[in-house]
Amino acid sequence: MKNILIISAVVLGIALYFSFRSSGTTVDNGPDAVGGDKVEVIYFHFSRRCLTCLAVESKTREALIALYPEEFSNGKITFASVNLEEDKNRDIIDRVKATSQALLVISGNEKKDLTAEAFLYANNDFDKLKETIKKVVDPLIKQVN
Repeated sequence: MKNILIISAVVLGIALYFSFRSSGTTVDNGPDAVGGDKVEVIYFHFSRRCLTCLAVESKTREALIALYPEEFSNGKITFASVNLEEDKNRDIIDRVKATSQALLVISGNEKKDLTAEAFLYANNDFDKLKETIKKVVDPLIKQVN
């Protein structure tokens, strides 16, 4: 019982940390990027990955395919897993100003950070993760040209 309390406190601390570290809500995609032509869901991670990190990636992809099968297959919604430590990813890292592990939803000039929620729900509550993703993606997908 004591271990469960300790683990819960650590998870809560991590969730709070990520919820207060957001780098803003805009992305520099150029002067005419207002609506965007797709919704990008990008998971930034480091080379060393824990089970929760792996779950965030796999469960997010699974949720997107379940919620938006048509949009996912036709490219209106994309998912990418990006290693922050690989030089080949520097362009996308710089474009969205990613500085640490993060799950971001981006369309045009809008950027939503779902990192805290993803880490909170990926292992324990897939339905809540899907609900959170849906709340953020639905309004953005309606704006896609």
